[in-house]
Amino acid sequence: MDCLILGFYELALDKVIDGYAEMRKYTGAYRHQLHAVLRFRGRWMHYTDILNEIISSASGKQSGLHLMRMPGLAVCYLKSFLAQRGLDAEIVNFCNTEKEQMDTLLRKGPRAVAITTTHYVTETPVKELIRYVRRLSPGSKIILGGPFVNNICLSSGDITTQDFIFEKLGADIYVGSAQGEFTLARTLAAMRNGNTGNLREVPNLIFSTEFLKGFDPNSIGAPGLEPPQGSHYIRTPVEIEDNDLNENRIDWGLFLPSFYAPVTFMRTARGCPFDCAFCSFPTMEGQLRYSRLDEIEKEMKQLSEGGVRYIIFIDDSFNVPLSRFKEIMRMMIDNNFNFQWFSYFRCSHADEESFDLMRQSGCRGVFLGIESGDQEMLDRMNKRVDIERYRTGIRSLHERGIFTFISLIVGFPGETEQSVRKTIEFLEETRPTFMKAELYFHSHTVPVHKDAERYGLRGSGYGWQHNTMDWQTACDHLERMYASVQGPLICPVYLFDFWTIPYFLSKGISLDQIKRFLQLCRPLLLNNFNLPEANDGTKTYDSLIELGKEIASSLNANNGLCT
Repeated sequence: MDCLILGFYELALDKVIDGYAEMRKYTGAYRHQLHAVLRFRGRWMHYTDILNEIISSASGKQSGLHLMRMPGLAVCYLKSFLAQRGLDAEIVNFCNTEKEQMDTLLRKGPRAVAITTTHYVTETPVKELIRYVRRLSPGSKIILGGPFVNNICLSSGDITTQDFIFEKLGADIYVGSAQGEFTLARTLAAMRNGNTGNLREVPNLIFSTEFLKGFDPNSIGAPGLEPPQGSHYIRTPVEIEDNDLNENRIDWGLFLPSFYAPVTFMRTARGCPFDCAFCSFPTMEGQLRYSRLDEIEKEMKQLSEGGVRYIIFIDDSFNVPLSRFKEIMRMMIDNNFNFQWFSYFRCSHADEESFDLMRQSGCRGVFLGIESGDQEMLDRMNKRVDIERYRTGIRSLHERGIFTFISLIVGFPGETEQSVRKTIEFLEETRPTFMKAELYFHSHTVPVHKDAERYGLRGSGYGWQHNTMDWQTACDHLERMYASVQGPLICPVYLFDFWTIPYFLSKGISLDQIKRFLQLCRPLLLNNFNLPEANDGTKTYDSLIELGKEIASSLNANNGLCT
């Protein structure tokens, strides 16, 4: 086996919360966690864990629901990309639930183990996974790449800091590239011949001089490529990857339909045409690229034939440009796919015809990255939208039976108590179906950082302050928002997000049942904040068990329960 690709690995929740609790005086990370978890039956649990618990209590059977059971697009894409180049790769999609399969594959001694970092924001799960791989397959070379590694390379400008982080992580090779799949393929090809290879000639790699001791000295490449002064990591030249989406679309024929049906993710573009002041994604991802309509149609036909009925488009701006968006929807209607689909959506790039086409082509729900209900804040964020477009957009979507999921940021530079109040008023007026609010996270790689002096912005991550607010005050405002808003239902920020809704729908759980579950969870969430609106949760527990019986019946009718 050339490569075993490992997808998501979830840390034990208590360990995560305890880790953040130690830093609660210096960063908002701990309180950010409390916006996503609940205290249930004496322990911290994610929302989906509670759902599984009440289903089990009601039925005596296990549901095993988890968002990460859906096929991870990163691992599927990498396997398909490598297979197209004659490389043998296997995947483990969700390490926690596929442990037996992962152990078996690791004990076969794959030449390399590639770990994707799409969903990681801290180093702890990466380190745990690397230690696990070392124990079961000590001869495998561990390759680490993806957004987490690329962010280290972009945000940690000095070599010493990068080396320190890489040393702590403990992988053998790091891929420092926004895309990285072609770099991975070249690395695996170079390692094929008896675990030796000309790695120095592969661009975008970072590896230690210690790692080279395992190679034949005559096959490690140009000897002139040495570590920078004071470093023991070799960095090969940077080469910008621009892998064509049309030539490299996922071949779903490599996977069993039972793996990707009835619900899966799909990408039709890479990159983002906008430059929001809080987001580094456009810089990291590079130039915007689109798939051709005929390639999108081919992939949809393959998914439809495999039994997919729900598609989640992960394009950051699916309806931009609008003309292309309409072409995709007309193609879906002409093919009579009958997909139920979900996507990111920008109200600023829509008209009445597009709303009609969305309904006709099967759109059930959209994610609206609104971020604020205050026009001045939207301008500071460089959202390039008139807030009136949000109002009319939400109304037009609801009129066509399409649910809306609103994402908000609290604490962006310039935020005040008045701007938060305007956001609350906006929510009560427009009444989106679902909402989540997140504490502002400051990275030195985002565009607003260049204005740090003007805003008096200091700190990073969830530990920051600026002229009009600090992270503690922002958390207070966010929690008061959750307590006061009565219109939209609150979704947590982790593992029960927008993407969870189509996953649950595919299992036979109705939208009404999802809504009632979130309504019942609200007082438990408020308990985390010690607010007057909180209660002891006694009645909530009883009501949750009753709902669990109903949901268990729905799952059972859809073969979604295990003995």
